[in-house]
Order: sequence, then C-alpha cells, then structure tokens
Amino acid sequence: MTPLTIPIRSLAAEPEESIAYMPMPREMATFEMPSVPEPGPDSDVAGATHIFAIGCTLPDKALASGKASDWSDVPDDQGYAPMRDAIVRHVKALLDELKR
Repeated sequence: MTPLTIPIRSLAAEPEESIAYMPMPREMATFEMPSVPEPGPDSDVAGATHIFAIGCTLPDKALASGKASDWSDVPDDQGYAPMRDAIVRHVKALLDELKR
C-alpha cells in the first residue's frame, strides 16, 4: 500500500492550546497539520471535501454542507487506546472512500 499525504486544516470555533494530536500509523498516511486548531471562516466549509469533528459539535453551516461525517463515537473518557482505535477506524474508512 502506498501511503497518502493528506493536508489537514484543524479548525475550531474556540481553539484551545491544550489540544493534543494523536499520531497515525505512517503506513496509512502522512498527515500535514498545524499543532493548534485555528478558527476558520465559512469559506473553509465551501472549499472542504470532508468535514468531521471529534469531541465537539460542528457549526450548522458545516452540518448542512453535505460534507460532514459523524465521528461522535470517538470516546473521550476511556483512555488513549479506545480513542486511537475509533479514530483509526474512521480514517481507514475515509482513505477507502478517497480511493474510489
């Protein structure tokens, strides 16, 4: 499998410096992302191909875009491994979708 390089915009309505990012297995993909989420303009929704949120609710405009995915099953109270496993499951599904 050839790894993909995927640029990611990390946006938040109210960015928090304390948010930590989880590493993804390099054999799946290389993600290029900033270290801290940034607030995003509405134009980002129009230009996005996929939108999802982990641990927060997407703005109404993003939800109405038809590009939003529900990742609300990512547990935030069970420790690192269950959170990682849920995110990896979603990322693998997204990568499969992008290959089609």
